[in-house]
Amino acid sequence: MDSVVQNNPKKKKKLWLHGLLWWSLLFELASGASFYGDGFVQLKATESSDHNTLRIRFRTSSTNGLLFLAAGQTDYFLLELHAGRLQLKLDLGSGEQVLHSERGTQLNDLAWHSVEIRHVQHNVTLTVDKNSHTSVKMPGSHQDLNILDGLYVGGSGGLDKLYLPRNLIGFRGCMDEVVFNEHDILSSLRPYTGFKNIYEVSLGCSPQFFATEDGLYQFLQLQGLHFSSNLECPTRSSIRVCCAHFSQRRNYHVQFSQRGGLCGCGDSGGFASGHYWERWN
Repeated sequence: MDSVVQNNPKKKKKLWLHGLLWWSLLFELASGASFYGDGFVQLKATESSDHNTLRIRFRTSSTNGLLFLAAGQTDYFLLELHAGRLQLKLDLGSGEQVLHSERGTQLNDLAWHSVEIRHVQHNVTLTVDKNSHTSVKMPGSHQDLNILDGLYVGGSGGLDKLYLPRNLIGFRGCMDEVVFNEHDILSSLRPYTGFKNIYEVSLGCSPQFFATEDGLYQFLQLQGLHFSSNLECPTRSSIRVCCAHFSQRRNYHVQFSQRGGLCGCGDSGGFASGHYWERWN
């Protein structure tokens, strides 16, 4: 076998590429943070400035979800995915302005996307993947963003503000960078009493957020899943997986297929037939 590989440059290149792919996959699994739709990271910061910068890097298949919130009494800086595009809502005290990413570019494609937002006095610029730029000018005389109620990533943590929509959807996907001014919010996922709260967020990028062909998912929790009794996975593009015998305190590996056939799931004891789950946004 070794001699065959050594004498076949194409096989050597293929093995090398497979190895590189696996190392890349392991690196992605170990970096960043996973959000499951009801989790959030809260940093209890208070500050005021007319120069603010936000950098985020994320990947998701969901069309809607809160990415970042800087919360004040009436001022706010709210970035979310809305119908697959970025939507920034910003109010500095003289009225809300809404800024969107460019039309025609859907960001819920499970690819990594980088975002940078710069607020300098009345001017706000949104840059996506370093080459797409949109901008807006803030109204009125106010220039400072006054933050009194902290910074939130992935969800609002139940914060009750008139400017927050009642149907605000939490983010479901991976983030590996969230930096607001000097605050590197995801640099540590350890809570600090009185300063940093973390709820239902796990370290690393879960495989469920980037597997798109036959493969293995590992669900860390059951929130956000719909179940129904059918053993076969359909052949349409939406992903369905089979699940059985769930426990809130155990991790389960779930086999799925986009091309049809039976599915199964199980813990360390192997696979068992049961129900399917359909990914929903």
